[in-house]
Amino acid sequence: MAALSSCTHNNGDIGPYFGTWKMLSIEVDGVEEADYAGNVFWKFQNEVVCMLRVNESAHTAAECWGTWKEIGNVLQLNYTHWDDNHKQGSFYYSPLPETYLPANSIFDLEIVSLSGSSMQLKYVAADNRVIGYKFTKW
Repeated sequence: MAALSSCTHNNGDIGPYFGTWKMLSIEVDGVEEADYAGNVFWKFQNEVVCMLRVNESAHTAAECWGTWKEIGNVLQLNYTHWDDNHKQGSFYYSPLPETYLPANSIFDLEIVSLSGSSMQLKYVAADNRVIGYKFTKW
């Protein structure tokens, strides 16, 4: 049984990050973004992260890909990748715009809290705005 379950994790258990997380809210300088539609998910497997924006009415989704690693109380995301069909800094390899995270860069998010079912992250932007994210395991 243990061998079968590790196969679904691609190179073993990555801890509480593994799977899909729904972004419940986003705050800028302590003020919740009223326009956020609650339709963004972050998916973690191995060292890969996928940000996914779902459009239920159109039955579509937009995906953005990067890599991640945990360093102490920091979740570091790397969005400097490319492939033969998508250049570095393209939408495919950039964070979703509604996250206020920078494209074509490596950046750190403070892990405010992390459990098996909830996660809170904080990012300080180049202009010193503090961006807060709340997630639930989906």
